[in-house]
Amino acid sequence: MSEAKRCKMGVVAGLLLLVLVGTQSAEAAPEDDCNARLIVELTPDVADASDVGFLSSLLSNHPTYRLQLLRQLDPSLVELQLSGPGPGYLCLNAIQAMRRDNRILSVHIDPEESHSTLSASAPASRPELWGVPVSGSGIGSLYWAAHDPKHAWKVLLPDAE
Repeated sequence: MSEAKRCKMGVVAGLLLLVLVGTQSAEAAPEDDCNARLIVELTPDVADASDVGFLSSLLSNHPTYRLQLLRQLDPSLVELQLSGPGPGYLCLNAIQAMRRDNRILSVHIDPEESHSTLSASAPASRPELWGVPVSGSGIGSLYWAAHDPKHAWKVLLPDAE
C-alpha cells in the first residue's frame, strides 16, 4: 500500500472518530442543563419581585438563563427557579452574577432541589470519553481543552495558577 493511500485512510479514520465523539457530546448535552432552586434575599427597595422584567434583569450578562418565581416567602425573600444550558460551572457563573447585583443581599442554593453538578465550582478536570476519564496531559489534553475552553490555557501552562 502506498504512503499516500495510508495517509488518506488515516485522515478518514480520524474524521470518523471526530464525528463519533461529536455526536456523543451532542447527545450528552441535555443532561448537563442547569436547573437550580434558589432562595434570594432582596433589598427593601425592590417594589415587585414577581415582575418578569425585574427577574430577567438579575441575569444581565446571561441571556440564555431564565429565572422563574416559585413563591414569595415574605416581601424581601423569594424562591426562584434558575434554568438554562450548560454544565454546573456555567450555572454557578450566572448565580455569581446575581450575587453581584446591588438589589440582592444573598443567594442560597437549595441542594436538595438543584442539579447535582452545582456542587462543583469548576468543571471536572477529567472529562470522560466513552465512560473513561481523559487525562489533562498528553494527547488527552486536546480533548480536555475542547470541553473546558475557560481553563484550556492550563494545557500550555499546567503549573501556573
